[in-house]
Amino acid sequence: RMLLLVGFHTIAAIDDAGLRWETAKLSWEGIKLGTIHDDQLYGEGWNMHTNREAPFTVDLFTGAHEGGGFTG
Repeated sequence: RMLLLVGFHTIAAIDDAGLRWETAKLSWEGIKLGTIHDDQLYGEGWNMHTNREAPFTVDLFTGAHEGGGFTG
């Protein structure tokens, strides 16, 4: 049981114990959620430098992510 809170830049997970994790920045401006498969959340985040959506995955147990549109 987990509730995902999605903002413009990050995603946070809350469970019965409280805040479980929060991702690093995934997007410069807006996150699009996709599907969940094998405990991975798939989505897209906007990359300001390329003016395109960039895919990301988030591990639902740890909040660790790969990809995304925020390149710092």
